[in-house]
Parts: sequence; C-alpha cells; structure tokens
Amino acid sequence: CGGHEYITFESTTYGMVAVKKKDIDTEDLTELIVPTHTEDGIRVNGIEKLNFSNLKKVTIPDGIKYIFDDAFSNCNYLEEVVFLSESTTAVEIHGGAFYGCIRLKKITFPENCVFVEPNHTFSLNKSLKTIDIPDGIETLGESMFWGCISLEKVTIPDSVKTVDRYVFEDCYSLKEVDLGNGITELSYEMFKGCSALETIVIPDSVTKISDKVFYGCDNLKTVVLPKSLTDLSSMAFYACVSLKEIKFEGTIEEWKSKNFYVDSGIERIICFDGVIEV
Repeated sequence: CGGHEYITFESTTYGMVAVKKKDIDTEDLTELIVPTHTEDGIRVNGIEKLNFSNLKKVTIPDGIKYIFDDAFSNCNYLEEVVFLSESTTAVEIHGGAFYGCIRLKKITFPENCVFVEPNHTFSLNKSLKTIDIPDGIETLGESMFWGCISLEKVTIPDSVKTVDRYVFEDCYSLKEVDLGNGITELSYEMFKGCSALETIVIPDSVTKISDKVFYGCDNLKTVVLPKSLTDLSSMAFYACVSLKEIKFEGTIEEWKSKNFYVDSGIERIICFDGVIEV
C-alpha cells in the first residue's frame, strides 16, 4: 500500500507535513495509506502534494488534521478517499484539495470536518455521483462542485448557512437536491446548467434568490418558493424554457406585496388562495 518509501516530510507552521518524494518511480503505487509518523517517530499533521499519477485509493488515518490545497489535485486515477478520523479529531480540508480528480467515485468524510477557503474543492470530479456534505459544515465555497457532470444527488445539512456563487454550475446530471434548512440565500448562478434538474423545493430559511440561480436549467418544471422569500431576482429563472408555473407558499396578496417579477416565460403563479396569471 505504499508509505515511507514514496513520501518525505516537511516541517511547517502546521507541524510535520507529508509530501511526495521527488525523482522516485511511483508508477506501481495504486493504493496508499498515509503514514501517521515520520521514520523518526514525529507525528504527521498534514498532507500536501500527494498527487501520485496512478493512485486509485487513499486512506487517511486518524490524527491527520490538514488536507492542503493541492493535496490530491489532478489525481486522474483516484477513485476512493477514506478518512478514518475519529470525532475528536477536527480535519481541515483546504481549497482545491480534490480538484480535477476525474475518476473519484466515493469519498467518506471524517466525522469532524471543516472546509477552509473551499473554492473548487471538488471541481471537475466527473465520476462523483452523490455527495453527503458532513453536518457541521457552514460554508460551500465558490465553484465547489463545478463541472461534476455525473453528480445526481446532493444533500446539504442544516448547518450550512452560506453558499457561494457557481457552486453546482454545470452539474449536468443533478436531479435531486435537498437544500436543508440553514441557507438564507441562493447565490449567483448556483445551479447554472443543471439541465437534469426538474423539481426544486426551496426551504423556509431562504429569503433571497439571486440573479440567474437556475440559468439554463432547461428541464426545470416545478419550483416551490417559500413564504419567507423577500428578494427574488427577475432573472432567477433565466432560460428555464420548460418552467411555466411556480408555486408560492403564501397568498396572492403576499406575492403582490413583495413586488416579485420573473422573466422566464412563467405563465402562472400558484398561491395557496388562487392563481396569478402572469
């Protein structure tokens, strides 16, 4: 499974960090268990630059606290990542740690996980079909799942409060989304190009839907808007050519009092007490 013969260690402000050895043949390395200690017995705290060319599976044991920005970026053959961390160990996953892992199919997150500046963390993970974001995560970063073209299902826990722009852009296969009950705003082009998405139920926690959130979701047919909504961009459903009506969990009077307007071929707004012809 590899180990010290492929890895060297660097002393940093985060403690000892495991990195790939230079000028060593790693063609036969397909499975790796990251060492928890150096050969001198010093504890290893972090991982970076372990993007071995033929690596298919990596196991990250308990005690590893930091997965840095380029830890496994562009590992083109990586299929599975397993964390063995116990709940007492907080694991920070930084930036684009798994960017461009085009064959990554499965990732088992640690129980206690934090994303740090999580822009492009899983971008272009073209084989990833489902993602269960760990409870306790508060922010999904910009373009975090951009280009995950096989992603079919996403479950967002209630702990997530902020979602940056483009987070699910060009997830062409995304069919099922559970937004949780913590997000207050759907951000710019959040679901742009999600052409398989047919239904979206927006939770009561959401008060704002920004520009072009569903831009190009050309199979979107059913949208349920919460009564809590106070700011709806007129361009939110831009180019949603299959969307002819939306449902608002309030009354006609409430809809009109909010001065909402949508510009996407919408013909009807269905409220609890009737229908508004647009």
